[in-house]
Amino acid sequence: MNFLKKYWYMIFVLLLTVGLGVMVFLTSGKLTTTKPVAPTVPQVTPKAAEPACTLTFTIATPTPTPTATPTPTPTPTPNPTCGGSCGSNGQCPTDHTCSGDKCVLSACLQSGVTCSTDKCTRIYPTPTPTPSQVRASCNNTCSVNTDCASGLVCLDSACRNPSCTEKTNCQCDVAAGTTPIPTAPPTPKVPVAGIGPSVLGASVIGGGLLLLLLGLAL
Repeated sequence: MNFLKKYWYMIFVLLLTVGLGVMVFLTSGKLTTTKPVAPTVPQVTPKAAEPACTLTFTIATPTPTPTATPTPTPTPTPNPTCGGSCGSNGQCPTDHTCSGDKCVLSACLQSGVTCSTDKCTRIYPTPTPTPSQVRASCNNTCSVNTDCASGLVCLDSACRNPSCTEKTNCQCDVAAGTTPIPTAPPTPKVPVAGIGPSVLGASVIGGGLLLLLLGLAL
């Protein structure tokens, strides 16, 4: 009795396992047993034996897209330059003329004008320097005052000093000045001796002291 109380759960598990094993054995035996089928029973046709539906479609050939023809870039008209080819004056720069199928400087087609070989550069003559006028000195020949040197005037067709026109060397005489008489310096005054403010002040002080002594005596 104690054995059953102690191991009852193991006995239960064992019996349950045996029962499940018997059920599995019987079930598998029934599944493997084949029985004859009546001829009237319709046979199942496999899906692969049935005719399959065929879908037919036509793929249209794509129409080729036409390639755009690039627009040609216009060639820029070159700027007209001197010496370039031309057919008229309008194809040359300003102040130029079409001469001999080439643009040349219009001034170079004028008579008396010197230009370079290609007539594109005007060559100006080098100016001759004008010598500076040398003015006449004292007592030299002149016609007007501007012919004489600075400080001189033209008098009787000769350059002279305007301060002394009679002098041919233009050196004027210097006038003799008077000799100044020297002035004697003033003699300083010597103060006269006498009774001044200092003596008067001493008298006032002495009188004050005398009155003070009299007041004390009384």
